Amino acid sequence: VISIIFMVISFFIDTLDGAVARSGKTTKFGGILDVFCDRTVEIFVLMALISTQPLILMWPGIFSLGAIILCITMFLIVGGSIKETNLEESKKVIYYRYGLIERSETLLFLLLITILVLWRFMLLMIFAILVFITALLRLRDAYILFKIEKIK
Repeated sequence: VISIIFMVISFFIDTLDGAVARSGKTTKFGGILDVFCDRTVEIFVLMALISTQPLILMWPGIFSLGAIILCITMFLIVGGSIKETNLEESKKVIYYRYGLIERSETLLFLLLITILVLWRFMLLMIFAILVFITALLRLRDAYILFKIEKIK
């Protein structure tokens, strides 16, 4: 129930965020706040789901949270480096290439994990693997983008 409440709030906030973005009244802080709120909701939903069966879901939950940390780390490092070197401009707060698992896919997975109780363990493991692959893809993108650049 708590997970569903967080997801509904998140969908509502994302809808408002999209409306503000389309109005052209965006700010850098608004973009930062959007990313912060998105990740906060995802973490709370995961914690709520894990708490329903902590003995069974602890390890896939830890793997999921660990994969999210790696993915966010790659997102920040690569995005910050691209802005710093002006390789590409973006209207987003930080540049990033789309990965295997993004916001929409994450919310879909969290919704499925919430609804399909008997499949939670397996779905959490699949989610963790896909998020980890997304982090690896971002690492590969960084290698491709920066392989000609020497460390100063």
